[in-house]
Amino acid sequence: MLKIIRKTIGLFIFIVGFTGILSLLNVEKVEAAILESKITVPLYGNGTAKDSFFSLQVDNSTNVAKLYFTPGDSSAVFNKDFAGKLYLQISVFPKGGGTSRFNAAMNGDSLQSAMATAYNGKQIQYGDFMRFVLAEPSKQTVSNADGTSFGSIPSNYTNMYYLFTPGGFVPINDAITFRTFDNNNGVDNHNGIGFQFTSILANQAIVSSLASGTDELSTDGFASDFGPIVSADKWRFHNLLADSSAEYASLSKYQVSSDHKLVTTSGSSIAKAQPSTTIENFNNQIMPDKTKSKGPLSAYYGQIYRVYSKDPGRILKFYGANFKKITRSENYYEYVNVVPTDTETALKELDFNKVTAKNVTLELGSDTSKQAVTNFSTVSSYSKLSSTFGGTLKSDTLGSYDLPITINQPLITNNNYLTSSVTSKVTVVDTTKPTGTVKSTLSVVVNGTLALKDMFSAVTDNSGTANLTYSYVGTALDTTTSGKQTVTVRITDPSGNYSDYSVPVEVTPGNFGLLSSDTLNFGTIKAGVTTKNVELGTNQTVGISMEDQRGTKTGWRIQAKTSTFTPKSTTTGKVFTAGIKMPKGTVKSNGTTSTDLTIFDVTLNSSLQNVISAPSGKGMNSWTYTLGTTSNPVSLVNIPTNVYVGDYQATLTWSMINAPS
Repeated sequence: MLKIIRKTIGLFIFIVGFTGILSLLNVEKVEAAILESKITVPLYGNGTAKDSFFSLQVDNSTNVAKLYFTPGDSSAVFNKDFAGKLYLQISVFPKGGGTSRFNAAMNGDSLQSAMATAYNGKQIQYGDFMRFVLAEPSKQTVSNADGTSFGSIPSNYTNMYYLFTPGGFVPINDAITFRTFDNNNGVDNHNGIGFQFTSILANQAIVSSLASGTDELSTDGFASDFGPIVSADKWRFHNLLADSSAEYASLSKYQVSSDHKLVTTSGSSIAKAQPSTTIENFNNQIMPDKTKSKGPLSAYYGQIYRVYSKDPGRILKFYGANFKKITRSENYYEYVNVVPTDTETALKELDFNKVTAKNVTLELGSDTSKQAVTNFSTVSSYSKLSSTFGGTLKSDTLGSYDLPITINQPLITNNNYLTSSVTSKVTVVDTTKPTGTVKSTLSVVVNGTLALKDMFSAVTDNSGTANLTYSYVGTALDTTTSGKQTVTVRITDPSGNYSDYSVPVEVTPGNFGLLSSDTLNFGTIKAGVTTKNVELGTNQTVGISMEDQRGTKTGWRIQAKTSTFTPKSTTTGKVFTAGIKMPKGTVKSNGTTSTDLTIFDVTLNSSLQNVISAPSGKGMNSWTYTLGTTSNPVSLVNIPTNVYVGDYQATLTWSMINAPS
């Protein structure tokens, strides 16, 4: 018989570890395996307590594990004071629960030998569990520690559960298990796989008689010793994996601070394991002094346990007849003051660490008051959790920022709660198109300009209007021709969002005609001189200006003539006739010399003569015509030799005609 428990402290909530079900396939291995494991049940018979035993026996030749009950007193009843009343019921259930495989219910006046009759020789399989229903739990101090009593048990704890493992019976009223793996030191089956059922932590909501208070959770490092070569103490957590700086497995204890955060308790409150860590080493971290009833991981109601395994598939949670595989590496449990049952656990799993943040995209300028905080994390997946924004939710600036989400986890003890947080990545984007209202009436004169933004009576965008750009899509507005046009105008915001609008515009005819003409000054002419150039100051020119803003593109021409020269004073001088010679000058539109017009070299007299001609399709816009050139200026010609002395003037008539010729 091997020792099953190193330190007994009461009926347990276990954190344990195992890797599988042992298959005993040859005699050599059978001889080294567990041959017996006991559960001790004190019975009071006719008033005197005597220990009875449930024993697990393995047949060396057939490897069949069988149960046997050894009464404390075969001729005595279970408890005479419970005549006609249920005193002890023992049931065996298959792995995972369901209908019991064996069941025996004994009244107080039933003979103890009746239990032996009911159970002796019954075959039990690894993974089966036994349920004890006790009438007097405070007296029926059931133990599986080779007869060592666990001490007092609260009177309301009537059900106890034991799992049958290769290491014997292990209590699983409320248990969290690590499954370890060591195929070098563990028990070998025909596939060479090592199996360990290593109790890492023994917790108990039922208090040991050695504990200091009824609200204390005692702990104990614990190993179920079995195997053909060495004890479980030397088994490692996973002999096929290499150690690293990363956490592999751990058990830690926290308390809730006054500001509702998790804080470590005083002293060493964590046990850590790497793959090479042995069970003995881990147990020593949990219970450094085996002579004491509690260790650094002992807890009180309301304290929090963190259970971590890099491989979450190696964590199981037992509660009475049920168990489930833990799917997360990191798990938190509040230790609470309840009696474990098939549906109730004293280690309440917390959800705050299961919450993950969501990456959220907000529209620029959107109303953040309509955003629910649950949109930013998975907190709504857990009914007991609540959340609030831990920062200011903003949508006024493009880009990304971190937004903390505060999570409240209600706790059971003292109506306390735990506050934690996750960080959501918030990205503000602009996918909203700008909008505009086209003016109902738009017009521009021929060759006029109309700014694109002025085509709209109102423009809005969530990024503002200062940085919007306006552009034509397709053909731009043509103001050289009068008439109605429809153009497409695009409004684009800085993020590239745009809206296109059809804009009707009427191009209206503008002015047509001469705008100005300069006076020609020929200065003083000596008698007898027949030709005289116009006199010009420095950088002075003479000419005319005109415009055709009709938008008809029908062309035009400029004609000119001169009158006779008459004296300015009637007392002197005599009328005479002379010509004005105008060599070809330079014509420009908007300051740019143009060759679109035909320019004539003329000598003006009393008849109209063409000076400039704009053919059909030309001549639109405003124009200036500089008369003559520096080397070939405008001149007065054919001056009579008999002109009287005096001041003379003539009228130079310019005409702009709506036809090119």
